[in-house]
Amino acid sequence: LLGWRRIARTTDERTVIAGMVPWAGAGDNIFLMLVGEAQPTRLACLAGNLSAHSYDYASRQKMGGTNLNFFIFQQLPVLPPATYERPCPWSPGERLRDWIARRVLELAYTAWDLQPFAEDVWGSLTPVRQRADTGGEAKTGGEAVPPPFRWDEERRALLRAELDAAYAALYGLTRDELRYILDPSDVYGPDFPGETFRVLKQNEMRKYGEYRTRRLVLEAWDRLSLKPCNRDGRYAGEPAPSEAAPRAVEVTTAPPAKGPAPDGEAARSQPEREAEVVAPAPPAAPRQPATQSPAPPRAADGRRPAQAATVAPSNPWPTAQPALPGMPVARQMALGEAQPAAPSASRAQQLQRIIAILRRDGPLTARKISARLAADGAPLDKATVQGILQREGAGRVAYDAGTERYSARA
Repeated sequence: LLGWRRIARTTDERTVIAGMVPWAGAGDNIFLMLVGEAQPTRLACLAGNLSAHSYDYASRQKMGGTNLNFFIFQQLPVLPPATYERPCPWSPGERLRDWIARRVLELAYTAWDLQPFAEDVWGSLTPVRQRADTGGEAKTGGEAVPPPFRWDEERRALLRAELDAAYAALYGLTRDELRYILDPSDVYGPDFPGETFRVLKQNEMRKYGEYRTRRLVLEAWDRLSLKPCNRDGRYAGEPAPSEAAPRAVEVTTAPPAKGPAPDGEAARSQPEREAEVVAPAPPAAPRQPATQSPAPPRAADGRRPAQAATVAPSNPWPTAQPALPGMPVARQMALGEAQPAAPSASRAQQLQRIIAILRRDGPLTARKISARLAADGAPLDKATVQGILQREGAGRVAYDAGTERYSARA
């Protein structure tokens, strides 16, 4: 059974506490998810998805209390099953579902109570020799299931970090966006008012002397050379827009002729005939009353003048999502995650006002610049000021990381 805890307290490290439970009765403190005849490896991937930090961060945007009820859980973004059927981008020769399922199995199968789940997953794994980073022993998915895995706190932390980094990439996050989810102060500085996993950070600082989860997840991202998998806003299970579309087959609207089928037609199977992609006829343009769209006047020779055709954009998919607010564009350009954008007229005018304040009052922090703008009748919050200075002000404004002050370049 796969379930999650009903109560999500603010004193807990995580909001969504989900996982596999033995076949037994459950009270109202744990909600169960019935997945039907799902493939065991896909069920393991779903369990890993529900335990990822990226998923937990999204769930915190939906919570308004402490009761993680069904109607909230149904709104949370879960990756579709087709995502896991693709080859693993960071592990050549292995499918994504096998790479994830092996790690989820080692994290969940630590007692004999979950042996049925382990047998199902182990038997469904593609026979691929395990690497040294997944146990060190040469085993294949078709062999007998091993005994429960030993509880090794250090190794479990590494496996969870790899899964967190992988799911962040599958959600289309960049490394800097993953840093923000784990700890916003790591991106915006210690004065940033927002927090994400405060309890987890405090507990690890007290136990290990560092925010260990953040370090391990970012190290796993770098070690696996991860990149966002769906930056265009679509799930990874859908075909990429750059993939060549199948050639459309032209069909006529004439009724089929009576009599025997042409040579070779009867030999074709039904799936082969259904596999053809038929280009549907374009829908007819709706008629509009003459009072709303009058026809153009005819010329002297009786012809109507040619009308300009509407040209659809060649690529409807966006090339990149907006950059992370407050993050230098030069840094994201170096990572290949953002495109330079021309400043809008309003932001350019705001930049001129900010530069005038810097030339008048000298180096200032973003907070003080925001206060000066509010006094001049053009209020802007601190985050917007930082975004304008780091985007539109690149090359015109200097930043001192030691004092966190901006100054106008000569």
